[in-house]
Amino acid sequence: GSGFSLQSYEGNTHKVHFFGQMDGKPITFQIIKALGSGSFGDVYKVQDVDTKKNYALKVIPDLPFEELPKAKKEAKVLEKIDHSNVIKHVGSFEQQAGNTFTLCIVMELVEGKNKNLLEELRSLTKRPEVSWVMALFKQLLHTICYLHEPPNPVAHRDLKPENILILVEDDTPMVKVADFGLAVELPRASATLPSRCGTRAFMAPEVHESRRSTSKVDVWALGLILFQSLTLNAEFYKYPFGWKSYITSNP
Repeated sequence: GSGFSLQSYEGNTHKVHFFGQMDGKPITFQIIKALGSGSFGDVYKVQDVDTKKNYALKVIPDLPFEELPKAKKEAKVLEKIDHSNVIKHVGSFEQQAGNTFTLCIVMELVEGKNKNLLEELRSLTKRPEVSWVMALFKQLLHTICYLHEPPNPVAHRDLKPENILILVEDDTPMVKVADFGLAVELPRASATLPSRCGTRAFMAPEVHESRRSTSKVDVWALGLILFQSLTLNAEFYKYPFGWKSYITSNP
């Protein structure tokens, strides 16, 4: 079966273990630390107690049975994506407690001298070099082009600096797009998105206005990310309809 246990160790410390079945094999993860929160769940750094390999584990709790298929959508989207600039899906399993379920999605862990783009921008005391921004943005463009390509295009729908991880290896920055909790598979890139969602500050005008929207909402978000990265201006976060109302208030 699947579940989690809280076990006591010497020194009155506690360690949480998640255990379940993945790819038909029993697996146990020990939580090392919390990494943050994403769409509908919390993310932890965990270690496979058998292999000692570290992973990122997204835990989506308190799901009624009828909500489980919808929650599994993120794992199903990720497992079809094979791109160096997208967080890799390792596997997933679920836990039942009474009438509710907890879904656990196992992903590659991004660690070391790494931050998400928002943390990186907030740490800067002056505008970054244009060449640095362009190097990151080129990777983002390639990634979104890949996601929108047939035969199975995907709209991310929640692109923002918090969901863009930056790895630094040999002083060379590399982008990893994360958090596909709102992502949706489409029959074609121009297909109408099934619902209105996203982070308000980065929503395209057609989403705010409940008009027909397509995967191009990701392109709008990329434009805002580029603007924020080049200028360090994040004033539009404060406005109720994001960039659109910021422009109206600051002609």
